[in-house]
Amino acid sequence: MAIVVTGTPGVGKTTVARELAKRLGLNYINLAELVISNKLYSYYDDSLKSYVVDVIKCRSYLSEVLSCREVLDTHVLDAIPPEKTRIVIVLRLNPLELKKRLQLRG
Repeated sequence: MAIVVTGTPGVGKTTVARELAKRLGLNYINLAELVISNKLYSYYDDSLKSYVVDVIKCRSYLSEVLSCREVLDTHVLDAIPPEKTRIVIVLRLNPLELKKRLQLRG
């Protein structure tokens, strides 16, 4: 079963998930990258400049490939099969700090 790190964009999911995976000797998976590389999306939304995850396809794929050696980094929690999830860590951040971080990203 996987450990899932979730939260809104900009809260530090990637930093925390990578460090957690490193310290625990687990594999780090960025769900957004996995979705794109395995075509687990419905379409590309030009207005949002992002892929829209096909939750059913993604859950099915993850049900087959996840073991108990992963830390997943995502803000699309409903794309993770609940039966493959051991722990969910929800990251939060003061909205003013989050605004600063997102503005720095552009």
